[in-house]
Formats: sequence, structure tokens, C-alpha cells
Amino acid sequence: MQPSIHLFTAAAVACFCAFAAEPAAAQAAEARLEGSAQAVVVEPAGITAIEDLRFGAIMQPATAGTVTVGTDDSISATGGAVVGITTPQPGTRGAGRFTITGDANRMFRVSHPNRLTIFNGTASMTVDKLRSNVNGQERFDANGSYELRIGGRLQIGANQPAGDYTGTYEVTVIYH
Repeated sequence: MQPSIHLFTAAAVACFCAFAAEPAAAQAAEARLEGSAQAVVVEPAGITAIEDLRFGAIMQPATAGTVTVGTDDSISATGGAVVGITTPQPGTRGAGRFTITGDANRMFRVSHPNRLTIFNGTASMTVDKLRSNVNGQERFDANGSYELRIGGRLQIGANQPAGDYTGTYEVTVIYH
């Protein structure tokens, strides 16, 4: 009986090899397709400062107040700052203005902080509610240009120390 077991094992191995050889032969027939790759190199965005965000001269208030400069150069005031804002100051108050340049008609977003602190030595004031005229996405014009405007609200403390206050903020342009 042992010879028949070897014969059965040999037959099973032969069948397995026959089936295993068939996929190897099928793999020899290849299908090929060429893919493609693409890239677009865009001009880096440029930002040029035109005018600072300017709150102008404000009389030292006895009570706290605010001065708000809109992106459209509108001015409003609350609290103790109202008295100081009535003095005409042509050209000394207005939104920050920047020229942004990039690829014509390309979409972009703008990022900037919501607040910053401006200083005069150790005295400080907060500028909050920073806003731009870019709501969500915007598009460069046909020449690859856009005028960015930044407005905000200045928080003035009661008896705020007199002096010139300055500070900086960062603007980032992000292509889409």
C-alpha cells in the first residue's frame, strides 16, 4: 500500500505545479499605460506697504474710550475719545493700505492677527478687531494686483499717558 500513497502524492504535486505554472505564464502578458505629470510655477506674492493704520491725534481722555478706523477710512469713537475725534485731521486717520501683487486672476486669502499692542515706552494701548477688506477669498485683477486695506479699533485708557504709540502686525497672503 505504500507505493500507492507515493503515487497519489506525486500526482497531487504534478497537478499543483501545472496550476501554479499557468498564472506565471499569464503574467508574462503585460498591460502598459503612460501617465503624465504637471506642475505650475507661480510668481510669489508680493506685499508693499502704502500707508500705516492711523488713528490720528487723540486728546487724553478722562474716561476710557475707543477710536475705530474702518477699511473704508470711516472713523467712529466711543467714551472719552469722542472729544478728541472732533478735531479735523485730514490725511492723519485711515486704514492701513498695502498693494499685493501676484499671478493675474489667481485666488488668494489674507491672514493677519486680530489684535496687537502699540507702545510708547512702557505705556501701551491695544488695537483689536483688526479687519481687512478681504472676506474669505479674493482675486487678483488682470494685472495681478489688489489693494488690501486693514482697519481696527484702538482701546484708549482713562488718562492714557501722552505720546506717540507704535506697533507692528504681520500680513500673510496665501494662494489658492
